[in-house]
Amino acid sequence: GTKPSAREGESVVLYNGNNIIFGGNDGTSYLNDVWQFDNTSNSWTQLTTTGTSPNVRSHHMSIIRDNKMIVFGGYDGNIFLNDVWILNLNESPALWSELTTSATKPSARVDSSIIDNGNIVIFGGYAMGAKNDSWTLDLDQSPAQWSELSTTGTKPHSRYNHTSVL
Repeated sequence: GTKPSAREGESVVLYNGNNIIFGGNDGTSYLNDVWQFDNTSNSWTQLTTTGTSPNVRSHHMSIIRDNKMIVFGGYDGNIFLNDVWILNLNESPALWSELTTSATKPSARVDSSIIDNGNIVIFGGYAMGAKNDSWTLDLDQSPAQWSELSTTGTKPHSRYNHTSVL
């Protein structure tokens, strides 16, 4: 069957035993397509989505929560991004929506680490230099609220292209 173009800078999340792949750059174009790899049948399917899709992007961060893929930031070929998008995978077809957030947002960036510890937490990243700040996104607030984490002790060195595991 058809499979996605070769790419870099995409995000991949595991959902219901399948890999969901979003965006990236194929060496010619920035992308905003969504693909599913079925880990049982080893087959690809391009997912049909509804709603307004995010702009093309690569090096963004994604995580799964409550049957939704949450996408933050990235780079669209011209500017670094700090928007948040949700792909509701429980809908058929999957439904995109931009998340409205209150308060100050983290600066636009790529290549942060992202975890879900009850809130979405990002650390570090890159945009005109490496970063070492930490931000939390509380999705239980309406609208969702970003807060910069106040930390004690010596901060880690600025970094990007790293991972976090919880």
